Amino acid sequence: MQFSVCMIVKNEEANLERCLSQVAGKVEEIVIVDTGSADRTKEIALHFTDKVFDFMWIDDFSAARNFSFSKATKDYIMWLDADDFISEANQKKLVALKETLDKKYKGVYMPYAHTENRALISTFPRLRIVKRDAGFIWRDRIHETLYSDLDIKPEEYLSIDIVISQEIKPRGTTTRYLEILGNIVKDQDTDLRTLQLYASELEKHDKNKESVVVFERYFKEGGFTDVDCLSACMQLGSLYEREGSPDKAIALYGDCMPYCGEFAEYCCTLGNMYLETARDAEEAAFWYSAALKCEKPKNRLVLDRFYYYVPNFRLYQIYDAAGDKASAEFYLLKAVEEMKKLEDIK
Repeated sequence: MQFSVCMIVKNEEANLERCLSQVAGKVEEIVIVDTGSADRTKEIALHFTDKVFDFMWIDDFSAARNFSFSKATKDYIMWLDADDFISEANQKKLVALKETLDKKYKGVYMPYAHTENRALISTFPRLRIVKRDAGFIWRDRIHETLYSDLDIKPEEYLSIDIVISQEIKPRGTTTRYLEILGNIVKDQDTDLRTLQLYASELEKHDKNKESVVVFERYFKEGGFTDVDCLSACMQLGSLYEREGSPDKAIALYGDCMPYCGEFAEYCCTLGNMYLETARDAEEAAFWYSAALKCEKPKNRLVLDRFYYYVPNFRLYQIYDAAGDKASAEFYLLKAVEEMKKLEDIK
């Protein structure tokens, strides 16, 4: 099969050459859509491909990505961001996939790994490659998602362990997302996902009071059954704790338990609250122990450190403070082992 790689870029001279060098010669076509760069981005892109197009930015990531897809001509389209990283091992897997991919598959899911200082922070499956004639388009102006209008069956999707990595940006690096989401909410073009994203961006920019208001609206309008309930619960609970309202945090965690209780992130959030805010080490140990029993899910966002590293390290701290050196040493060794796994990004 032949692959097109499609990217939308703006002022990415620091990242673009590295990203393109990882796919150049391994795919048949590279399509670059520039949304208004004022640096050497387009010059760098032209070293790798003659398919470089301009697109007037209209505060709509999906519009730009759909334009990039319209310029692709090969059997399958793979999307990338300029700051994505594909290791040599995963580049080889990508070439092997291209050579063996059965045309019955309409889309391919791959893990997206977010890292900080090259240590794993979170992973989640993304629809990374789609068949060009399978009706896929991007939707949502921000944090866009691929959808197909065709009736594609589950067995027509392939999940494969080819990891694309991206280093997370420091908090508050850019106000671009915050401004776009704020305009969407202002225009009342708002669903639960947009509310959760907007509240999260407000918190990232230390607009905590505004963030609490939007998070509370999110839960009032049905957020408990939304796919983003867990992350919203963790962020709003943390905000309540920081503002000195632990009772509100406990009430929120209780309301979220039926929907989030099976996840290690939730259990560690309860453990952190009891350890740091309520000063109840016994209750905290219960929740960290519960986190160690949680299985890491495969089909949703996972904050990897909460699966095994955080609960082991916290249990080490609890037992060390209690003077139980044998238990403390056991959990410390486990924590060190799990940290090495997080830092071993292939």
